[in-house]
This record gives sequence, C-alpha cells and structure tokens, in this order.
Amino acid sequence: MMNWKLILMLSLCGIVTGLAVVFVLPAKYESAVATPIYLFSAYMLARFIERRHFLHGMLVGLISTAWSVLICITLWESYVAHHTDGTDPYTKLAKVYGITVPRAMLFLGMFNALLSAVVTGAFTHAAGKIMHKVRGW
Repeated sequence: MMNWKLILMLSLCGIVTGLAVVFVLPAKYESAVATPIYLFSAYMLARFIERRHFLHGMLVGLISTAWSVLICITLWESYVAHHTDGTDPYTKLAKVYGITVPRAMLFLGMFNALLSAVVTGAFTHAAGKIMHKVRGW
C-alpha cells in the first residue's frame, strides 16, 4: 500500500526548492540543494515504509520536481530578474530555440522530473535495503 500522506509531505520540499531557485540561488546550485533533499526523503521513506521503496521515492521525486517547476514557471519574470547574467539553462534554451522562458522551464523541467524521480527512487531503494538489514525486516 502506498503511503500518500508521506509522499505528499516530502514532496513539499519542492516548493521550498522552487522558491529558493527563483529568488535566491543561481540555477547551477540547484542540484547542490536538491541532493540533500533527496537523501533526506530517502531516509524518511525508508524509515516509515516497509516495501516499494523505489516506487515511493520515484513518486516523491516526480511530485517534488513538479512543484518546483510550477513555481519557476509561475514566477518566471522574477526568475529572469534575479538571473540576469544569462548563464542559466532556461534563458539559454529560450534564446537558442526562440521560445519563451516558461516553455524552456517546462521542457527542462520534464527532463529534471524524470531524473529526479530515478535518483530519489534509487536513494530510497538503497536506504530501504540498509533499513531492512538494520531492523531485520
């Protein structure tokens, strides 16, 4: 059985990440912020669920990234204003392909969501294996 409450609660970290990327962090540091969140999510999932670790982690990664991308798309004008150097991937992609920044965010966001889902799922699977050995489940 899926623990949807825990999945949704852990995915809310994506809101914080999205706001941090829009207003505080340069885009190149987003993965430095995301990795500890992936590890924390993996630990919490492994601690509170007994099976289907990869699937739980994958859903947390997908939903969390969806939150983050939606915030970046919604606040794209603020994002562009805080990332004026033009080195972030969204404005580069928008210029190269002649699309809007929100569309570039959506395109890269889908790729990031898939990558995030696999990484979070893998971390959660590994953490689940460790927890099973420690707890003897």
